[in-house]
This record gives sequence, C-alpha cells and structure tokens, in this order.
Amino acid sequence: MTPRNQAVLATVAGVAVGGLIVAGVAALVGGDRHEAGGTPSTTVSSETPASVTPTVPAPDPTAGPLDPPAIKFVTKTFGTKTAHIKLDVPDGWKYIRQDEYNAWFTGPHGIWRLRVDATANSHSIDQQLVLRERSLHKSTPSVKVFGREHGSQEVSWGPGMITYRTLIYSYTNKDKGLRFVMNRFIALGDSGRTAIEITTSGRPEDQAGLDAVLAQATATLVLQG
Repeated sequence: MTPRNQAVLATVAGVAVGGLIVAGVAALVGGDRHEAGGTPSTTVSSETPASVTPTVPAPDPTAGPLDPPAIKFVTKTFGTKTAHIKLDVPDGWKYIRQDEYNAWFTGPHGIWRLRVDATANSHSIDQQLVLRERSLHKSTPSVKVFGREHGSQEVSWGPGMITYRTLIYSYTNKDKGLRFVMNRFIALGDSGRTAIEITTSGRPEDQAGLDAVLAQATATLVLQG
C-alpha cells in the first residue's frame, strides 16, 4: 500500500466515528498504480488530497468492493472503419455505445463504470482538467476534489509515449449515493492536446479496483486510423 493510500485510509478511519453523528459524504482516493501490458515506463506526480467527510450507505450493500486480483480483462475495439479505439476492459462489463468514439462499459449492479471518449477536443490536457474541475464546482455542489495527477507512459504504437492528467473526485448521486471518480485526459506524445478521456467510477470502497481498471485501459490503449 502506498503512503497516499495509507494517509487516506487513516483519515477515513478517523471520520468514520464522526459519521455516526454527522451526516455527510466521503470519498477515498488512491490505489497503487498498476502496470499492465508489459512494463512501460511511467512517471506520476500528485497533489496532496483534500480532507474527507463522513460516508453514506452504498447503493447496493450486498455488492462487495471491486477487487483488483479478481478482475479479468478482454480487449475491446470500437469506432468506425476509418478510425477506431482498442483497449482492455473488464470481462463481463456491458458495452453501451454513445456514439462512434464514445462508449461506456458498465459492471454488474450498475455500480462500476468505465467511460472512453475520443470525441474531438481542441483543449490541452492541462486546460481540460481545469475546465472540468471548474464545471464540476459550478454544477455539482457535493463535489470533493482529492487529487490531480500528472503522468506519462511509454507505448509500443504510433507516438511512442502518452502523457496524461487525472482528476480524482467524489460527488453524491441522488440514486446511487456517494460516487468516486478518476477522470483521465490523455495526449499523444508531448503534444499536450487532449486525444481521449478515460474515466472510471464507482464507490469509495472500489477505489483500488477502479485504479486497476484505469491503469489497464491506459496501458493497453491504441488509437488507429
């Protein structure tokens, strides 16, 4: 377990008692960065997560946390005849097409989600992170931002490297309760321009599994066409 995980878990443990008295929301950030698809070179820097607040019940208490060792991956390709996206997704997660270059993959119970969106975007990954965070604060009063990560990773195709920014946050959904989100903006090479977004979401207790899904999707991503 990383120091970041330890610190957040300790914070959550501390506020759990307070949660019996004060209603609120909580989120949990972390999970070790899992390597996949060989041993690509990766660098990551993180800002210090914000403090957390007490938790609310999960939408489905019978569903256990998303466990990284239990996740099996399959390769999925979608897009058009002239351009398509290929990456690993959890086996058994349902593919839901949004448009040619935008898809959701949802897990059992509808609790876990992987979103992949390669819709044209003129913003840099730094601009996109700032804009997304600003939009969330305006539209979602319950949002809590826990981290902003900068990273890069070698790939075996086209650009040879991808760079990314990741916004980590939680918010309260009226139907599903507290949601934990890792929203990653990826650029090809060192161009900085946002080429694709990959996002995982679930509950705070799913954070290690969501982290593994995001890492696998990032490591196996190939844009063709």
